[in-house]
Amino acid sequence: MVYSYKKSRAFSKIHGTCWLLGLDHYYGKDEAIIRGQLQTLFGKPLYTGSDAEHQYSYVIIMENDQGAQYFLHVYSAKLGPSIGGNRKLDGIENAALELKQYIEKAAPSDYEYEGIYKDKYKIKMGVKKGEPYYFNINTETGQDLEANKIEGDQELVKLFEEMGWTAIWEARRKEQKALEIAQNLVNMGIPAETIISATGLDPEKVKALYQTT
Repeated sequence: MVYSYKKSRAFSKIHGTCWLLGLDHYYGKDEAIIRGQLQTLFGKPLYTGSDAEHQYSYVIIMENDQGAQYFLHVYSAKLGPSIGGNRKLDGIENAALELKQYIEKAAPSDYEYEGIYKDKYKIKMGVKKGEPYYFNINTETGQDLEANKIEGDQELVKLFEEMGWTAIWEARRKEQKALEIAQNLVNMGIPAETIISATGLDPEKVKALYQTT
């Protein structure tokens, strides 16, 4: 299925829509990249805010080669960068997956953003000369929590490298993330075949998720 993509100002088209899927992010820098990718593809957001849990919002019109049209909401929320839409529309889950893949292929544009998270943390993030940055600063102590988190992860990676486990660790982490995404899609009632195609997971592992739901 081939789609076209266009930014819209029709906020009324996303009223009453719900979360469909999340855009993959492991660290704050990933969130910074995603917003930069969106700006490459669709320009500046239609909405931006200083609340770090509600940073931006886009309305994207997708139309496939059969003339079916979908209004999708791409936004930042408590669950991170996400795609929403009207779940009652046939084919909208597939359209959301296509939009996710379309975004992931884009190079991020330069931008900068500052916001506040729950009145306790100052978020500074963006892309500069193609490189993402993200600072999560405690407003009382001035401590950068994101830097400490990444430093801890880097120590773990170093230990795994010394023991020859790096490839195994990376594979397991990616599979766990894929399983989390798959579970969300199962909960939404997405067919197993679609989930297997989107995540690349072993079919038996996907089918097992249905048995435990």
